[in-house]
Amino acid sequence: MLVEWHPPGWFENVAESTNRLGDVTIALKDLNRQGNLLTATTPAETGPGSTTSPAKTSSPPNDQPEPDRWLTADRDWFTARGVANPPL
Repeated sequence: MLVEWHPPGWFENVAESTNRLGDVTIALKDLNRQGNLLTATTPAETGPGSTTSPAKTSSPPNDQPEPDRWLTADRDWFTARGVANPPL
C-alpha cells in the first residue's frame, strides 16, 4: 500500500492539487466532504502510463497503517503492508 501522511489540520484545509513523487505526477481531485469523511480521486501519471484510484480518509483517521519504508526525506510518503481494506 502506498500512503501519503498528512499533519493534523490538513483535513479541514485540503484543496485540489497536483504534486510529484519522483517520476510520478499525483493529483487530488473531486473532493467531497460528508461529516468527518473525505472522498476524492487520485489520478497518477508516469511516462506513458496513468491510473486513477479512489481515496478516502476520515478526521481523525480510524486506522493508520504502520510505515514499512519511508519514500521521501520529508516523511510524507511511505509504504505499508498488511492492510488490504482499512476501515473508515
